Amino acid sequence: MRMRGLGLALLVGAMMPGTSWAQATPVPDVLKSYGKDGTFDPGDFGWMAGRFAAEGAAARAAWQSVAAYKEACIAAATGKAKAELAMIGAESTNLPPGPYGDEACRAITAAMAIDAGSEAERAALPARLAEARQLWNFALAGGRMGIGAVTSAVGPPESEDAQMLIGATFREQLGRHMLSWGVDEGDPPLPARLKPLFDYLGWTMIAGEDRKNREKLRAYMAEKGWPTISALGEKASHAAWLLAQHADDDPALQVRALRLMEPLAKAGEASKSNYAYLYDRVMLKLAGRQRYATQFGGCEAGRAIRPLRPMEDDDPAHIDAARAEMGLEPLAVYRKEMDEAFGACAAAE
Repeated sequence: MRMRGLGLALLVGAMMPGTSWAQATPVPDVLKSYGKDGTFDPGDFGWMAGRFAAEGAAARAAWQSVAAYKEACIAAATGKAKAELAMIGAESTNLPPGPYGDEACRAITAAMAIDAGSEAERAALPARLAEARQLWNFALAGGRMGIGAVTSAVGPPESEDAQMLIGATFREQLGRHMLSWGVDEGDPPLPARLKPLFDYLGWTMIAGEDRKNREKLRAYMAEKGWPTISALGEKASHAAWLLAQHADDDPALQVRALRLMEPLAKAGEASKSNYAYLYDRVMLKLAGRQRYATQFGGCEAGRAIRPLRPMEDDDPAHIDAARAEMGLEPLAVYRKEMDEAFGACAAAE
């Protein structure tokens, strides 16, 4: 698997963080026994049995209560996120529904998305999850192997603030990297039946790391503003941007980061390209349009060209001019890089 982002080999620690059981919307009774040690553990997946008609009225009612909880907690979390955006004068017209900041809602929603086409498949999930966890732990151990070589060649950052920001990226980047298992020919095989569960473990780890990182970034910004290149160096400033880029559960925090970065990017104290990526991520979420063509959609059937997500200005010349102003390569080059990294879209037959 390719290592992406900031120094993945500098991973420290191996335990996958749990998801906080604190929640804004009360969980239904059927799920309460699955909250253990501050985490949600899907356990025997018995709470999912009601998806299948043969399991009886009680099981169906329990599953319906889980589905109702998902709808309620997402509605509450989305409303709260919109209110926080309104407090800082940011629009939220296009903000998609999501479990913003409600860790229990996010964890349970993720577990609900694990596919089981029949009761037999549901009954097999605990054993498959245990098998996937073994592979996951093995992969995490492998991610730590390069620490000694890298840390001996590159010393720790001089500033404690820089060390905190850069260090915060290691585990979240490792988790995101693990989701690309199978992209490179040299990756160990991952059985297809385990891939959804492997991804579930990955997103669980990522959610826990992102939550901690939002808290770190929020506290830093409140006390010191945005970490400038002259004060902390390019790596630390880039690391702070990476934390903001992945702070999707707190749109208001992302808007604050964007506002702090804008004048600094113009002054050379923050990366223009980082600002462009964060701008597009935030504005797509809040207003439904991007400016710098950094965000692609998924491949569409019969189309060989990877589609862009909606643009403020669709003129190709204007897009490349905007990208050049932010130090980004032409769109055609960027699209080719995306195809090389994630696979080209299939042409119509």
